[in-house]
Amino acid sequence: MIRLVICADNPITRVGLESMVASLDIHIVDSVAQLARVKRQPGSLDALLLVAELSDELLQSLAELMEAAGQLGTILLVDDDQVERRGLSQALSLGTVGLLPASISAVGLRGAIATVAQGLSVIHPDFTEILFTHSPTLLDDEADLIEPLTPREIEVLDQLAQGLSNKAIAKRLNISEHTVKFHISALFSKLNATSRTEAVALGLRQGLIML
Repeated sequence: MIRLVICADNPITRVGLESMVASLDIHIVDSVAQLARVKRQPGSLDALLLVAELSDELLQSLAELMEAAGQLGTILLVDDDQVERRGLSQALSLGTVGLLPASISAVGLRGAIATVAQGLSVIHPDFTEILFTHSPTLLDDEADLIEPLTPREIEVLDQLAQGLSNKAIAKRLNISEHTVKFHISALFSKLNATSRTEAVALGLRQGLIML
């Protein structure tokens, strides 16, 4: 069960998000208007769904919350024209962050929540250009595919993007965990990635998968 807090200053927005994320796997601990009202006990939350503009004040408040609450997957829902390089760079530096457009579907949003709760980052394709501006190592020519991924490897990569464990991937694709590990190792090699987060980011960048 994922423990989630929704934070948005508009009450109508909060109600809409509560309806969108309603799921047996997601427990909404609270729905608040300001970050200052989010409970700060370490380990009390798995994810924070935040609708806000990336201002200096917001990022400072988020940094204080992350320090007090420990590792906390934070998803920022923003309008395209609110995303600027400096704010995104600072937000990413705070830890695991999801960056999604305000127009994201309910299915996409629930998938993103599950992903950040697993400790992975979720960046919508609309924002990947900004992400890679701040990740020059991922822009290196060596990041290009060494060898095309097989259809099964792309399926596994897509499951990684949804934040699923090896066991869950094996069950969903009806294969063994050993086979899942084999495919992950292969796609890491082909993508020149060293972690699940990097593999997903590279997959998004190259259009192999979509959120």
